[in-house]
Amino acid sequence: MSQVNYFDYVADELLKRCCSWFGITPTRSKTFVGGISMGGYGALKLALNRPNIFSESFVLSGVTDLGKQWDNNLERNPWYSALFGSRQQFEKSNSDLHFITTHWSKNVDRPRIRQICGQADPFYSMNVEYQKIAVSNGFDAHLKTVPGGHQWNVWDSAIQTVLESIDAEIK
Repeated sequence: MSQVNYFDYVADELLKRCCSWFGITPTRSKTFVGGISMGGYGALKLALNRPNIFSESFVLSGVTDLGKQWDNNLERNPWYSALFGSRQQFEKSNSDLHFITTHWSKNVDRPRIRQICGQADPFYSMNVEYQKIAVSNGFDAHLKTVPGGHQWNVWDSAIQTVLESIDAEIK
């Protein structure tokens, strides 16, 4: 497995530091996570693995099927392997979003999932598929489809939508 544990750093250390620096008292109902592209994958992984902390995940043009992405980009195997171990170690692990989503415990609150993806984005079809899987497994999951591809003008608009949503929820 990876020698660099990004997940624990973001889920535990960074969250604690932000609370300390900004005087935040974390409550699940007001704790959100979001990311773009591979960061969208990370945001979803955080929410699914720490549902007691994060009430909602915002996934912008996210890689929602890392297994498929890995299989379709074998030249990146060294990079994926450094982060997740072998392909076999990845499957059914806490990094396999499809596995986590389809094997959710009935006794654990589900985080809400909000996806925004451009219709011309190379990750669009995996976002459509993931949203269907999430909904069929009891998640409150919504996908907003917008014009555009995997590009900054899509994300700039999407982040405004995310901030408006968060603002409405914390009031």
